[in-house]
Amino acid sequence: MKSLTDLQTPTLEWRRVGAGALAFELGTKDQVVATLTILDEGKALARIETAEGTWTARHAGLLASVLTLREEGSSTNLATFHPHPLRHGRLEFADGATFDWVSLPGRAAGAGSGGAFLDREGMPLVRLHAHPAKDLKAPTGPDHGEVELGLAPMARWRHALLAALGWYILVFDQMRERQAVAAEICLRL
Repeated sequence: MKSLTDLQTPTLEWRRVGAGALAFELGTKDQVVATLTILDEGKALARIETAEGTWTARHAGLLASVLTLREEGSSTNLATFHPHPLRHGRLEFADGATFDWVSLPGRAAGAGSGGAFLDREGMPLVRLHAHPAKDLKAPTGPDHGEVELGLAPMARWRHALLAALGWYILVFDQMRERQAVAAEICLRL
């Protein structure tokens, strides 16, 4: 796996890997810089791997939901994401680093959702744009998406982790939306 600090490209792509699985790779045509694998049927637990390490992300709660990030095997939270009901939120690391998450509209009709992590000055560090699967038999959730990186490569040591957390937020939101629509349809029937 390659570190983002070693890549000169400002754009990457998330791609679903494996048929029927909720597993994704982030990278270029030739290099993988991160992976995200949903580990449970409820989509509340995910494993993130980058060149810098391996983490688990867990989504907990319904009304006051929170997303926690831990180094794999650790019982201590490395970071906590507090989502806002309007799809914004704040990611706070234990070392004091904070990043605001903002929701972005789809680029075109039917293009799917997007979001960005911003630095303290409000500049985008990582932008994500998810695209739903075009195949109706494909598993739920986004099929692929673009990632645009801010800052020079040497300053990107945390960007792969931010890109993976942002992708997990988008995947989780799309799953939750589908469940809400299904529930509403069932109630109407």
